[in-house]
Amino acid sequence: MTVTIEDVRNLMKKAGIDSGLVDRIDPAVPFLRQGVTSIDVPLLALATEKEWGIAISDDDAPAIRTIDDVVRYVASKGRGA
Repeated sequence: MTVTIEDVRNLMKKAGIDSGLVDRIDPAVPFLRQGVTSIDVPLLALATEKEWGIAISDDDAPAIRTIDDVVRYVASKGRGA
């Protein structure tokens, strides 16, 4: 299974992040520069861990700032390929 940008968008909505905001997000631009709040980011991290059965380490978490980063991270853990 490949995790796509659309999969991450759907997961963000499922995690309770405003769907209108999610639909407008540029996958390459950091979440916090696009209106995603500092509360939403940890919600997305937790949802990502649960959805794809991975653990995001405290060391890795700060590097996951965009939708593209989520896709790459999940793939690097063997779940996105």
